[in-house]
Amino acid sequence: GFCVDMLRELADVLRFAFKIKLVDDGLYGAPEPNGSWTGMVGELINRKADLAVAGFTITSEREKVIDFSKP
Repeated sequence: GFCVDMLRELADVLRFAFKIKLVDDGLYGAPEPNGSWTGMVGELINRKADLAVAGFTITSEREKVIDFSKP
């Protein structure tokens, strides 16, 4: 799909290797009552992932905890 194609192009241009891993809980990311995050956002915060590639919504809540590349 588009996201994988984009990641391959970025890796080629910027010369980095990557491994695709699906997020364990299958979620984009939402805050939990205890302050932690689920999904891809949580994996980025907890340094289980270096980057996430997906067509998910940029929200003000998410922008407070992770950085986004904007089209």
